[in-house]
Amino acid sequence: MPVMNQQALTLKGTPDGIVLHPIASSWEKVLDALKSSLDEATGFFQGGRVILELKEQSLDETEFQALRTLLEQHNLELWAVLGGNAAVQHIVRIHGIRTRLPASAPKVTTQPAGNALLVEKTLRSGQSLYFPGHITVIGDINPGAEVTAGGNIIVWGRIRGTVHAGAMGDIDAAIYGLVLNPAQLRIADLITRAPEEKQRGSTKPERALIRDGIIVVEPWKPRG
Repeated sequence: MPVMNQQALTLKGTPDGIVLHPIASSWEKVLDALKSSLDEATGFFQGGRVILELKEQSLDETEFQALRTLLEQHNLELWAVLGGNAAVQHIVRIHGIRTRLPASAPKVTTQPAGNALLVEKTLRSGQSLYFPGHITVIGDINPGAEVTAGGNIIVWGRIRGTVHAGAMGDIDAAIYGLVLNPAQLRIADLITRAPEEKQRGSTKPERALIRDGIIVVEPWKPRG
């Protein structure tokens, strides 16, 4: 599953593509962290497109080509480069890469609901589900099953397997379940497990989210 190096970069799924935002000043560190994340997320990002979001970072021809090659090795397209200085924008235009997003960009998913995936079945032991946006499962996630999403995870059923929301570093992601009793629960780069007393099972809907730097679980109540 994806593991983000928060000191080097962030990755976030959006309807327009996967936004890559470098944090480290060293481009070598950014590429190393990106390679690590992509290697650990085999099959999770493939076929997507990447939007490189720069501020005033410099990027020469060699560094640009290294990024593009790394993405292509993982079946990813460098679709747009936003920001950067004039030299960066010149390099990008030479290679035919967008420097701004179209007003109505097509969605980065084959799902009719946009940046979300709906699955109507129970996931059994050994089954895995990966998607860069939000995932809704109508069914159970059994022990030994694994669900990884770039956004939120909503399960209209029992969560007893491994679930990872915000897998590309989104600390605002949350996990919702009718019965929240996972083998392992992850949001962004934080990990927790169900308390021992919950192994007997709770029948009340709950949600898990990050608050004050830790994962907390609280009742899931519809907004009234």
